[in-house]
Amino acid sequence: MTPEEVREIWNQAKANGKTLDACDGPHAFEDITPDKPLMKRFKCKACGGEVSADQRAWYEKGLAHGRAEVKL
Repeated sequence: MTPEEVREIWNQAKANGKTLDACDGPHAFEDITPDKPLMKRFKCKACGGEVSADQRAWYEKGLAHGRAEVKL
């Protein structure tokens, strides 16, 4: 892989992060790799940002924790 290719991938990743951060949210992720059993990708219906399956799982876990009642 050339340095230019690495730089392009890095720039795409940064742009994707900015897209996700700018989303009015909450994100509504849909599977964009339905035929793949592993290495799945999900896309937000609202902003178009993409995440991996583990990123989606942690995001949804955070939403659930945010809705949970705090018991002291």
